[in-house]
Amino acid sequence: MRQKIKTHGVLLHITSLPGRYGIGEIGQEAYDFIDSLEAMGQNLWQILPTVDTGLGASPYMAISAFANNPSLISFDLLIKDGLLDENELSYFSNCLKHQVEYDKILPERLKVLDDVASQFFDKASTKHLNEFQSYCDENQYWLNDYALFVALKSQQGYKDWSEWTAPISFRENDELIKAEVQLEYEILNAKILQYLFENQWRQLKKYARKKGIQLVGDVPIYIAYDSVDVWSNPNLFKLDKDGKMVAQAGCPPDYFQLTGQIWGNPLYDWDAHKQDDYQWWILRLGKIFEMVDIVRIDHFNGFVKYWEIPIDAETAKPGEWIKGPNEHLLRKIHQAFHDKIIIAEDLGEANELAKVLREKYNIPGMEIVQFTLEEALEKEISPTFEQYPRNSVVYTGTHDNDTIIGWYDRFALAEKNDIKLSILQENFGDNRDDFHWKMISFAYNSDAKIVIVPLQDILGLDSSARMNTPGTIKGNWRWRFTEKMLTHSMIKQMKELTLSTNRITF
Repeated sequence: MRQKIKTHGVLLHITSLPGRYGIGEIGQEAYDFIDSLEAMGQNLWQILPTVDTGLGASPYMAISAFANNPSLISFDLLIKDGLLDENELSYFSNCLKHQVEYDKILPERLKVLDDVASQFFDKASTKHLNEFQSYCDENQYWLNDYALFVALKSQQGYKDWSEWTAPISFRENDELIKAEVQLEYEILNAKILQYLFENQWRQLKKYARKKGIQLVGDVPIYIAYDSVDVWSNPNLFKLDKDGKMVAQAGCPPDYFQLTGQIWGNPLYDWDAHKQDDYQWWILRLGKIFEMVDIVRIDHFNGFVKYWEIPIDAETAKPGEWIKGPNEHLLRKIHQAFHDKIIIAEDLGEANELAKVLREKYNIPGMEIVQFTLEEALEKEISPTFEQYPRNSVVYTGTHDNDTIIGWYDRFALAEKNDIKLSILQENFGDNRDDFHWKMISFAYNSDAKIVIVPLQDILGLDSSARMNTPGTIKGNWRWRFTEKMLTHSMIKQMKELTLSTNRITF
């Protein structure tokens, strides 16, 4: 698969953008961030999945593999298009600016969006109305089931689909037809919101391209059990005759969690996917490639082997490795998207096995500077950026890591080993205030084709700006930055670093 040489960018999820309405949106603040990326000499903007999370926060626990999150729709752009009155937004005047209060914000935003959808046919322009009809026709392969699922979920009191009344949970045809008639209004509203998201997103992507910025999307390998995909395609997952999971996804004990992690996602029945020629996966990747230029596949290792945990296990320890689809799936992906760029998140125990598959299809893997430091210091040797393969993507950290300054506070300042501390100081100095710049420079000086830095590291923020702590539930995915955080001097320093390391914007 084609790769650009010595390219670079910033990791920032949409929810972390500034704004007046409680959560980052795909409105003016997103356009402003693209301008900042251009000023910094960057040419990639990596985001986390934009999938519909329902009333949840995690972008890795979606109710649909295809639908986008309506809560990210820009209110200001809806006002501009005459689809929303500003006086309906008084609730959001006291929202926190530095973090997302999901339990307060999401229900209120969805009320506003439901009103927008209800008035769409009265307020929308002829252009919007025609585009909406075309959108429905082009996306009916997933949109119809999704909209019905969303409507039913509301009707059924937001219970898991497996707890719905049996005829509906098992998709008996007569009951589905009745539901489509009974919930016609709710189904239509769900489709309208998906159209409005994609309409705004297309304009944002067009602007990014104009500014020389490519968008990097993210595909979680697994999806939620309580999702339209499992409900409408139960044969593609490891379920029993009652539609319950017989095992669940996770990972063995590792750096993040000593007892491993239970993710709670259903596992794929890869034999069923193979019989269907992996069409669900091809459609899924095709959909996200409509939205972004580059795709990162989260937990790519699961294509080689995956950790299967008994459904009644209290920790991930009792799990076992099961062989994945391996080259059977990758060959199909390569045939369909050979001209696209894919990044493999290949961290973890199956890294070496995944490497064989990656190299065959020229897919870069990931390297994390924080892990490089810890591994080198544990061996009491100096870290070196020369160890990073050329066909790799180097991150100072990901959404699952602490910030660089948070790492420094936790690891370096608490370290009692004088040898490790002296090695760290010899290579990167002992000034906490510019330690993040030393780490960013370390990544940029590598020969890796791609370097991506979380915005929190450019801003030099501590652990309070961490996006996610694996193995925990509360407090994640909430961080946002405010307009004044990204200063002119930071932008200038990133641009100078880009030029001095020959990572010149294409």
